[in-house]
Amino acid sequence: MSKNPVSRAESDVLSSLDQLEARGKRSLSASDNVDNDAVDSEVKPTRKEALTAAFNLQKYIADINEPYACRLEGLLASFGRQTCLEEVHAMGTTYITDYFTHT
Repeated sequence: MSKNPVSRAESDVLSSLDQLEARGKRSLSASDNVDNDAVDSEVKPTRKEALTAAFNLQKYIADINEPYACRLEGLLASFGRQTCLEEVHAMGTTYITDYFTHT
């Protein structure tokens, strides 16, 4: 059974969103024991989950030839680059000698 690319991309996007929603519900149910007066905050998706969702959206809009799709594609690409750049900036400096013991 072969689906067209748009249907596959759409199902990938929906699957990713369902996973994020389920993760959020698990996190919220785990925090039910916390005082209700505390500030409610939603669980922030991990970097990997956010990039996976962006990639699925890019696959979805790849075949759409509309101005909004081109703008969204550019925004998603920029998001991916910025996210990777932030990860690189968060890394600490290491030296090759850090990995060897001094005797």
